[in-house]
Amino acid sequence: MTNFVSLFYPSAYPSGSWARSSLLFYDKIRTIVPRDVSISPPWGIKELMDTIPGAIETISPIKSDVQIDTINLDRLKKAFTEIKGKKTREKMSRIKIKIHKTGAIEIEGYAFLHNTKISNEVRNLLEEFGLVRPDLQCFANNLASDSFSIVNQDASRLILSLIADKLARKNGWNTITEHEIDFTINALNALDISTIGEPDSVLANSLICCEIPIEVEKMKMEKYVKLRQAYSEIRVLFHRAVDEICSLNRLQKIENPKNLQDRIAEITEDFHKGVINFRKMRFAKQFKRWMPISIGSLVSFLNLAWGRKDIAIVCEGLSIVIQLIQDFTKSDQPESNADQLKRQLARVRGDILRSAEVRRLI
Repeated sequence: MTNFVSLFYPSAYPSGSWARSSLLFYDKIRTIVPRDVSISPPWGIKELMDTIPGAIETISPIKSDVQIDTINLDRLKKAFTEIKGKKTREKMSRIKIKIHKTGAIEIEGYAFLHNTKISNEVRNLLEEFGLVRPDLQCFANNLASDSFSIVNQDASRLILSLIADKLARKNGWNTITEHEIDFTINALNALDISTIGEPDSVLANSLICCEIPIEVEKMKMEKYVKLRQAYSEIRVLFHRAVDEICSLNRLQKIENPKNLQDRIAEITEDFHKGVINFRKMRFAKQFKRWMPISIGSLVSFLNLAWGRKDIAIVCEGLSIVIQLIQDFTKSDQPESNADQLKRQLARVRGDILRSAEVRRLI
């Protein structure tokens, strides 16, 4: 039995739309939450956890998970140098602090990083480059715990990306994140590909974000659960297709993180165009069923009326539809995993929009 797991970072829980989208393609989402931290999930996530038991679970890192080897420490040092330079250029002379109605505190440009996620070596680097703020520690203490440090947000995300990558490698999981890594840092090759995840993780993330409409969050829970059950087979197909695309494009061979990201963006765009073509094919097949006359007869009729401007416009659109039908019916080549996935995604999108009671153009 397959068990596709994704590890989410850097925050404790993803947003509702992100979680729903990802759970269409993964059996479980794991998040990194230290043992002694009690964080209540937001309502949308709690509803998912209650309705689909085991779909979202937390995992606590152990000491070995946060230990950074010598090579990555050297890379972190280079990355921290760039972050410090960026911070200096921005000349951040003021600190902006937001206190939400719930009592939550947010410090702009900084993150509350749990101390169990910081090894002694990493803490020394943070202090060396001035990326940890002991002068703001009083705000961390207001969390009813002295277990947090105030760390530069870019530095915090890089640290968490390394921890998440290590955990994922150990357990054979994908990693997902809602935040883009700062590629002005990665462009220097300061860190390895692991800073944005393995190529298959990044590609999977990119495809999900591109193809699943945000309206998935508007679906009533019972409809979402039925949709997820109806498309349960897509999970195997999705991961096979991702492996296939990675292999065909030799993504594992691309060492520069910026080049990898650019290539994945190109692949995602091409893939999306393929999904659009399958949506048009579905529309074309429906159109063919609706017509009481054959496509050939329709073409003959429209050719006779070509002189009329309004009919000409209609005919121009129909010619595309007809060509798609012909291309579709002529195709007798076995579909790749990627093409099968495109076909399924063309259906998923329509089902989501209908269930969310939203109408969009194809």
